[in-house]
Amino acid sequence: MVLFGYLQREFRPLPAVPPAGGDAGLLMLERFQPPIPQLADAAAAVAPFVLPKVPARVRRFWIRHPDQNLLSLPAAAQVVYSADAYARPPGGEPAHTMLATFADDTCRAARASIVNDRTSPVGPGEAGSPTPEQRLRALSASCELPDYTYLNFYGPPRTVLTLPFEKILAGDAATLAQVRGRAVFVGYSASFQPSQRDGFVSVFSSPNGLDLSGVEIAATAFANLVNRETIVPLPDLQRFLLVLAYGTGLLLLLRYLPGYRGVMAVLAMTGLYCLLVYSLFLENLWLPWVVPVLVCT
Repeated sequence: MVLFGYLQREFRPLPAVPPAGGDAGLLMLERFQPPIPQLADAAAAVAPFVLPKVPARVRRFWIRHPDQNLLSLPAAAQVVYSADAYARPPGGEPAHTMLATFADDTCRAARASIVNDRTSPVGPGEAGSPTPEQRLRALSASCELPDYTYLNFYGPPRTVLTLPFEKILAGDAATLAQVRGRAVFVGYSASFQPSQRDGFVSVFSSPNGLDLSGVEIAATAFANLVNRETIVPLPDLQRFLLVLAYGTGLLLLLRYLPGYRGVMAVLAMTGLYCLLVYSLFLENLWLPWVVPVLVCT
């Protein structure tokens, strides 16, 4: 079990006297507040999940907190979820003890297990769940992602399978069968949120004001990591070279094809490029579109 820890942020004025007509500076303090010791000590990990307030629309999430050196809740859950796939020596430390050094020890252990092909022989997961080898490769891929990565939303609020908590407590057989062998995020995810106490604006926010809840965004981020579905933009250098090549191609077409032939060739090239952008986006690779199509064309 991975528990949520609260990351409290506080702003205090700097003691220095501001210059005449200037504003006093602010000092930002962050304190990580885990649950009570009885709960924190029994959990496999305690991790925060920070979502931005600016800009208002949530598009990305932290994998590793840049200042606190902590994994976010989805990333910590992925490590624990993949723990049985580690090739650890007998008596070795469990995977969740390496949470604090995710970028080093955990990634190194995951890569070593893949290279040596020594995933734990626990067999395939439940239907629809990734196998231990798939979980291990996904964990290794997460090590290569930037700390602040793009979410790949699956749809409007409650697209992620949402089950009533009271049915779990009541031991409903059908509900328990749906969660067996799966990672479960527990939190508030109502279909009606009049006060919006736990809602975040996203591209799928509905016109009636229903936003994605924090727990559903956390579950989405976890599913992105486990299924290797995070949106990855093209690196800066490659993006520059792609735009340069696209613009050069348009220039050559207009230079060497006369009149309407050049125009038709440009339109065809633009259409093919849009199709390429769409196809690769379905594979979670984000190519530039606005500058090549709307500016260069």
